Amino acid sequence: KQWYQRRVRGVIFPLWHLTSAQILMTYHMPLLEPYVQKEFDASVVWAGTALLVNTGVLCLSSPILGLIVDKFGPIRMMVASCVTLPLVYAFIGPNPLLTFVTPSKVQVILSLAFLGLAVPMACISTLPVMFQVYSARNSSTLPILVINTLVSLYCASFPVGIFIGTAASGFIEPYASFGWSTGTLGMIYLAQSIGCGLYCWRVWRTVKKSENQQMEDDTVVDNPAATNIIQNF
Repeated sequence: KQWYQRRVRGVIFPLWHLTSAQILMTYHMPLLEPYVQKEFDASVVWAGTALLVNTGVLCLSSPILGLIVDKFGPIRMMVASCVTLPLVYAFIGPNPLLTFVTPSKVQVILSLAFLGLAVPMACISTLPVMFQVYSARNSSTLPILVINTLVSLYCASFPVGIFIGTAASGFIEPYASFGWSTGTLGMIYLAQSIGCGLYCWRVWRTVKKSENQQMEDDTVVDNPAATNIIQNF
C-alpha cells in the first residue's frame, strides 16, 4: 500500500487527463463529415480542411505552449487545459443548450482551431507533472527506470484515448445528434476537470512542501555548526 501511494497513485490521474484529452481530440472526427454535409451542404473536402485547421493549430501552438510551461510551470498549464477543453468542446456542436450560438461553418472552424490549442495544453503538461509528483513523493531524483516507465505510459495514453474516442463516436452516432453528443461529452469532461483542478492543487502543495524540505536540508548541510553537531552525534 505504501509503495502504491508513493509511486503509482500520483501519476494515474495525469495519464487519465492525457487520455481523456485524446478522446476529445478524436471523438468528433468520424462525425464531422456527415454533420457538415447534412447541416451546411458542405463537401467532403471542406470537412477535411476543417480537421486540417484543428491539427494545424495543434502543431503550430505546441512549441509556444512548451515555452509557456517552462516559464509558468506545468501545473498551471494543466489547470488551463481543465478549463479550456470542456468549454471549447461545448461549442463544437454546438451544445443545443447554448441557444445564443448559431451553427455555422465559421463556428465549426473556430471551435476546432481552439480545440487544437487546448489539447496540447494537456499533452505538454502531463509528463513534467508526473516527474514532479514522483520526485516530490519520493524525495529523490528520477532513476532512469522510472523515467523510461513514465515516458512509456505517457506514449501509450495517446492511442488509448484515440481508440476510445473514435469507437465511442461510432456507437453513439445513431442515437444522438452531433450537437448533443459533443455537448454532453463536454459536460462530462467538466466533472473530470473539477477533479483535475483539485489534483493540481494537491500536487502544488506536495511540490512546495518537498522544495521547502529540500531547502531546509541544504541549509543544515551548508551550516558548519549544524554539520559538526550531526557528525558528533
